[in-house]
Amino acid sequence: MYFEKIQGHRGVLSLLKDLLCRDELDGFFLFTGPKSIGKYTVAKRLAQYATCIGTMEDACRCETCRLFPSIPDYLEIDDSASTIKTEDVLSIDEFLRLVPYKSSRRVVLVDDADRLHYAASDKLLKILEDLKKRCTVIFVTSQPEKMSPALLSRAETVNFQSLSPEEAIEVLKHKGYRIGTLGDLQRALPYLGSGVLQQPKKYASLMKSMPDFLGKMSRKGGDELFTLIKEEDDNGDLLMFTEILIILLNDLLKIHYDSPDVVVNVSRLDELEKLTSMWSDQVCIASLTKLSNAVRDYKMNLNLKKRSRLESAIAWMSLYLEKESSKKSKK
Repeated sequence: MYFEKIQGHRGVLSLLKDLLCRDELDGFFLFTGPKSIGKYTVAKRLAQYATCIGTMEDACRCETCRLFPSIPDYLEIDDSASTIKTEDVLSIDEFLRLVPYKSSRRVVLVDDADRLHYAASDKLLKILEDLKKRCTVIFVTSQPEKMSPALLSRAETVNFQSLSPEEAIEVLKHKGYRIGTLGDLQRALPYLGSGVLQQPKKYASLMKSMPDFLGKMSRKGGDELFTLIKEEDDNGDLLMFTEILIILLNDLLKIHYDSPDVVVNVSRLDELEKLTSMWSDQVCIASLTKLSNAVRDYKMNLNLKKRSRLESAIAWMSLYLEKESSKKSKK
């Protein structure tokens, strides 16, 4: 049975199963979609099926499946380098010029294909134009906009969508995480980006520390706040940090509007209720608007200043909180 252990992506898997059954895998395929949702996993499993000399199923124990990926008819470009250079493209060319050794076809897999240097794109384009039968080239990327338009136009694009919360939970379980031990993570899944699949423990850790951050935020300002942001964001993923901050502010609003039963971070309910004294519903709403807009701009904007947009939005929250608290104290 094809793709038996893959969670989600039913439409994509159905398409790939059909291509396998009809033996129509010749050509250049581009797998696109958000990060950490299984594109590479599916691509590698497809490569194994395509080079199988047995039953082409997960349980197959033929020679090529037992030895995969260390077989002569499969080439994967190393993803440790920051750039895919002309030398890498030349190795692809040499590989594809040879006839299949053991399998019925040759397969090339390139993860993070947006690393392809533009100088190498023209050479690769020529290779793809002259691609022989029984050859499959699979590129995987979450940033197709960084790739050459000419290459994109030649690709058979396969679009992967974000996993549903239920599918994400199954993926985490398959990776060995006991969802119950991650506290409120399961309730937060509908609100989180796909990065949760890559770093679930980090999400859980940030969610745990966020109420304390909001408490500190009300007592800090200016340079102190930016230092605090950097302390909390020691691993450099400010987007993840901001997404979780949005969840906490939504929780505060739910408490303000007497709906604690739908709070995401139910295990921190007592701490959150204390925070409502300094985080009014007006401050929460204004902050949510600012942060949500910053996250939207971050995801849509490709310039180098997008990180500072998130930092500025968080700093603005502190200033707004201070301003509203000052008004309150004067009354």
